[in-house]
Amino acid sequence: MLAGERAGAGCTAGEQGLLDRAMLLGVSQVEPVERVVAGRPHRRPRERPARALGHPLDERRGRHPVDDVVEVVVRPHITEKTSAAYQDRTEYTFEVHPDATKQQIRLAIEELFGVKVTHVWTANMRGKEKRMGQTAGRRPSWKKAIVKLRAGDTIEIFEG
Repeated sequence: MLAGERAGAGCTAGEQGLLDRAMLLGVSQVEPVERVVAGRPHRRPRERPARALGHPLDERRGRHPVDDVVEVVVRPHITEKTSAAYQDRTEYTFEVHPDATKQQIRLAIEELFGVKVTHVWTANMRGKEKRMGQTAGRRPSWKKAIVKLRAGDTIEIFEG
């Protein structure tokens, strides 16, 4: 925009002030002004790369990133309650790595057992306080995953 021209309706107060100063200084060409939002220069949001499984800050937080599907599933969790769940609703319960995400659990179960997972629920189970005489201790905390399979799919470990 040339300095001699007046700004139209789309001109903000900051742009108008810049044009007025440019006219006083005798500048013939004025550079466009950055748009200001909430008192700060407005920037476009940067494009982010596709996020890999796991959190990008896991290494900085001192966590071990779970990369291998064999590391994700620790063991099946079989109790009276869980056996009733897989017989009635095809929901299977596993103990999983504490840092495993739901997506990692889904991929690991599908790859290890050749089934299709429809839902994954997780819970961090707190270790119980235990005593042996005067000595008090605590069992380790662990992560539980309840996995629902597509109708017709089964996992042989629980059946036999």
